[in-house]
Amino acid sequence: VFYGTFWTPLISLADVYSRFGAFEFMNLDVEGNSSWLFRNLLRQQAITLPGVICVEHDNMEAPCTTAAIDAGYRREYWNDINAIYAR
Repeated sequence: VFYGTFWTPLISLADVYSRFGAFEFMNLDVEGNSSWLFRNLLRQQAITLPGVICVEHDNMEAPCTTAAIDAGYRREYWNDINAIYAR
């Protein structure tokens, strides 16, 4: 068990893609900002979007689903915490 402060570097989506390339599956869980990150990811023009994305929707499932459908995804699964979208 760890008790204390833990600092991690902040990296952008562009940094993630430049370091690791395209993804088939992506899981977004960034404690309160996942739905915002997901909707911004779907607006990116310069990257290849994953075939499947799981997002912790932060009780913002409806805007996430609307953005996903607009980007060519369909909702495959949903519960009170996560939604899974696929192309």
